[in-house]
Amino acid sequence: MMVTTTTIATQRQRPFSWITASALVLSFFLSFLGYDHHDAASQSFPKLLASSAFVPTQIYNNNAGRYRMLDARQFSSSSSISQSVLFMSTSDTKATSSSDQSNNSGGGKVKLSRSERKAKERAKKAADKKSKNQHFNRRRHNFSERSSLQDINPQPGEGPYDLHSNRVSKLTKNSTADDVLKAIKRAQNLHDAHDIRAVEQFLLEEVDETFAYGYRGSLLSRLAVAALHMSNNELARKAIDVRRLEHRASMMPMESAAIIRGLLRVGNTTDALTLLNDELSLPLQGTPLDSHENKEKLKHRALSLASIASRHFFEGEPCMAVKSCDMLSAIGPMIRESGLTIDELAMPWTRIIKGATQCESGRRSGSVIPCMPEVELPCNLVYAVLKAMTTFPSDNNDRTYEALSNALVRRTVFVTGAVGMSGLPMADRGEAVFIGRSNVGKSSLVNMVCVETF
Repeated sequence: MMVTTTTIATQRQRPFSWITASALVLSFFLSFLGYDHHDAASQSFPKLLASSAFVPTQIYNNNAGRYRMLDARQFSSSSSISQSVLFMSTSDTKATSSSDQSNNSGGGKVKLSRSERKAKERAKKAADKKSKNQHFNRRRHNFSERSSLQDINPQPGEGPYDLHSNRVSKLTKNSTADDVLKAIKRAQNLHDAHDIRAVEQFLLEEVDETFAYGYRGSLLSRLAVAALHMSNNELARKAIDVRRLEHRASMMPMESAAIIRGLLRVGNTTDALTLLNDELSLPLQGTPLDSHENKEKLKHRALSLASIASRHFFEGEPCMAVKSCDMLSAIGPMIRESGLTIDELAMPWTRIIKGATQCESGRRSGSVIPCMPEVELPCNLVYAVLKAMTTFPSDNNDRTYEALSNALVRRTVFVTGAVGMSGLPMADRGEAVFIGRSNVGKSSLVNMVCVETF
């Protein structure tokens, strides 16, 4: 027979009712017939008690813990009793009595409701999380302990190829190209001189040209760009020289253009031009210009020359800028023949025009003085840019042509009016003609344009 022990702590409010007596008789009868305590009648027993004269405050089920706690009504009566209703067989009397005594004892563990247990669990998790965060956020500067353990456990960054990075703490022969690239990017972003030197020693002294399946040349170019970004010209020159000697066959025009821009950033125009003529030279005669290799070379050579022209215009050095524009004019027909489109080139004509306009303004005011007398400058520096633009495929960009017209037309002055060819002024400059039908606004346009502006 299944054993069910139920302990009820109650407070007396009114006399023992007939409903309670009926419930006790029914429960005892069902237990005698062998019904399980999970039966509907057995499960309804606490509910019957709750509606009777005995108002339960705590109800326990010693077998399965099914009845945890019922909501209790509080009374002002000072007298309280504790009754036990036992349904058991003769063989299980001792076991149920001992469990009943343990529940009624004053030192027993009181069971909590589900909501209370969940609240305690949430509070414990919050406390554990807070202590964990305090542990990891605490700054530890135990220099005495660190100095004593320095010989036993070297700290990151103290070995020949150790780095300050947590993601890539050390470079070895088993390191991948991605590990080296991450170390270079971190050193560049944080200007970490130690890490950039460690990467340089690793690439130049520890590994050979077969490292990372021949990807060492690209890593050297990326190292050179990072070193130039940190104004470390010596390290950049070493990386460029080793890349040129040992990885010439695998050099990519995009990498060469990036190094040229880095050299221009630090003002090393001489090395930039040397690298341009060496690694981004013009295609050999007889080779097809529409091949992928030649198209890449022409594209990045044009973009590199555009960077040289733009930077020197903005820095007030018109001679080198005009020289770069002349070199662009020379490769323009080749670019047309190669089939490169405007979208593939993405030439920064608008920026070059703005730089030429700014430099021309300084030239007229006397703040910009040409430093190369052998270079012939046009009357307006914007004409050098316009000459290069005419050789390239036209992009038909309104912003570009607006910047070009604003740069070339600096002022308009009304000179004279003539009714015949003999009254026209001398043709010593460019002329524009407005042609149209009668009463379409030709005179209004001329009057608007010829208002003297500065």
